Amino acid sequence: MKLAFLNQEIAMWINEKIFYHETFLSDYELEYLDKIIEENSDVVSELLSDPELGGYKTFPVSDPIMDSIGNRIFKFLKDQNIPFVDFYPREEIQFIGPGSGQSVHIDGNGSGQDVEHGIVVYISGPEAYSGGEIFYPDYDVEIKPARGSIAIHAGNIKHGVKEVGGGNRYVIVAFTNNQYHSDLASALK
Repeated sequence: MKLAFLNQEIAMWINEKIFYHETFLSDYELEYLDKIIEENSDVVSELLSDPELGGYKTFPVSDPIMDSIGNRIFKFLKDQNIPFVDFYPREEIQFIGPGSGQSVHIDGNGSGQDVEHGIVVYISGPEAYSGGEIFYPDYDVEIKPARGSIAIHAGNIKHGVKEVGGGNRYVIVAFTNNQYHSDLASALK
């Protein structure tokens, strides 16, 4: 099943393990994140030109907007009744450039035992890059998410990112755990 979403108001469980919601990020948040990406364009170019680095790359973002988005993800999970014990956002933007993707994997240590959910918030949408779909081979699901959307999947399922043909795919990644690893979840409750 291939799903391409183009800025429609959609929130749905694709199956019992994969949830998708469009318009998670506001226009303000997207514009702000675009400025952060632009301010880090030299870092992005340098990382993209390094042949030793394959697949996805990241750059740290120490900015209050990342805390705000992390808090919104936490609240969204609660509002959607998605169960978890611990939540930890990552204060970085992940990107994949032309010629790279992400091979099929299971989040966490490879077994998915520690990761309850993988969460991907899309800064760039389908108009910004070709390829780059997130896919779930065991479920025959492939998604080309809209700008500002959020995809949540169970931590124990195989998934990957198809090769990006052109442009850069920018996302924010977060995880939930089935056991406590930090004090963040209790602090946000």
